[in-house]
Amino acid sequence: MSHAALVILNPVSGRGRATRLWWRLRRGLQVRFPHLVVYETTGPRDAGRRAAAWAEAGERGPILLMGGDGTLHEVVNELFRGRWNLPIGVIPSGTGNDFARNAGIPLDPDLAAGRLEEGSGKPLDLGRLSFRDRAGVERSVVFLNSTSVGVSPVANRHARRLGYVAGGVVALLTAPRRRFTVTEAGRIIHEGKTLNITVANGAGFGGGLRISPDSSPWDGVLERVIIGRIELGRALLAFARLRRGGHVGMREVSITRTAGTTVIEPEGALTQVEADGHDFLAAGRITVSVEAAAIRVLGTGS
Repeated sequence: MSHAALVILNPVSGRGRATRLWWRLRRGLQVRFPHLVVYETTGPRDAGRRAAAWAEAGERGPILLMGGDGTLHEVVNELFRGRWNLPIGVIPSGTGNDFARNAGIPLDPDLAAGRLEEGSGKPLDLGRLSFRDRAGVERSVVFLNSTSVGVSPVANRHARRLGYVAGGVVALLTAPRRRFTVTEAGRIIHEGKTLNITVANGAGFGGGLRISPDSSPWDGVLERVIIGRIELGRALLAFARLRRGGHVGMREVSITRTAGTTVIEPEGALTQVEADGHDFLAAGRITVSVEAAAIRVLGTGS
């Protein structure tokens, strides 16, 4: 065993929380991984570049992430694009930490760090989001937690300034309701004016909102959570119930499982799409599929 590992630390995650945690946890990590290399990111996409450089150099040790879901999204996308089968470990250090919740990783950083040992890790599913950008270029990204169209991308933008709860309320009050058609294998799943569509790999998004309570990133399927035409009062009620998953069972909400390809056809030319907190602009059709057992994760509770 090489006992090597790369720590990718995002100094702005959690308003500096990742850096503070590193100084507290570094000695324990160095005992478990004597050949530990630490890299502090300098800006957007830097975490992904550093992960790729580690893999290209032939390093076989895991990549340990101290940051939020955005940092993790960057790294996983680079590893997936390069088909580098390196295990990752996560010490939750961001604001939302939805992946840690979904994967059974303790939110307590000391407990999460204590679980990180050398090994192959457990295979975990990813979702794949594909679309054309406004220039007509084909784009494809993978996500760990979920991808959404409708009110969620608007809420995501407001949340950066206002927090998750206030951002969600503002989005419900201001976001337009658009028509979407959702199909799988040519069969219509949903059609009409829609508040939100989320395709979930894990149970939660938005800092612990349980959008799809029964979702698991280990089962090889995704869940489509569609909130269709709904009055504002009922929409606010559904949002209030999200924390415990109580929106499930409301007549405006449908949840279906799929191991196939979901096709989302929006009304209008351009659609805002959110995946793991990252925003994209799609022109026309959007497709979502599952990549089963695509990455390996250390220290999970599942």
